[in-house]
Amino acid sequence: FFAVRSVTYCSVLDPVVPYQQGRQQGPESRTEEPAMDTYERIVQQLFAKRFNLTLHKIKEHSEPTPDFEVHSSAGCVAVLEVKAIECTAVDVSDLIATERDFVCGSLAKDNCASRVATKIHTAIRQLEVSSHPKIFVLVNDGIEADQFDLQEALRGYLSYGDEKVTMLPARAWERMVVDRGKVDLYVWIELHPQPQIHWVATGA
Repeated sequence: FFAVRSVTYCSVLDPVVPYQQGRQQGPESRTEEPAMDTYERIVQQLFAKRFNLTLHKIKEHSEPTPDFEVHSSAGCVAVLEVKAIECTAVDVSDLIATERDFVCGSLAKDNCASRVATKIHTAIRQLEVSSHPKIFVLVNDGIEADQFDLQEALRGYLSYGDEKVTMLPARAWERMVVDRGKVDLYVWIELHPQPQIHWVATGA
């Protein structure tokens, strides 16, 4: 069972310093934080400000590892992996569709759900090394995909009235049935046109 929730926030980019928040550290005890990319920083700030959770960046190794440990006042409560969906359109003409581009209500060349599914499988390999609950965060920085591509990737289809539509290859869906429950919480962060956050709990 997949329950979808959605909340709109004013901003996920308000300046905060979540890694040091609530910690009293002198110069002699402060350790250098592993490097983070832009999307990891956005997620770290969001979880600190909205959920009062501190994300500790995990140093990368040769073996797969999650991006973060998620800490509350009780200690480590989960591990978290961040992936970004970036725009692949070469120019605006790639985003203009005509009637002949649609099949059963969906764009024939729409591969966004497949891209999301690939990100999920990659993240699972990094998350499953931990025994903690697992959170996967997708940050959408493009304009082609949306949270419904996450729903399609996890459910195998989207419902339009009484009709079920999917652009996912059958083999991709079969693989997802096996893997999707290995993540406890999926989070979709939409950056455009205004920041939003959606989440899907697997019930696993």
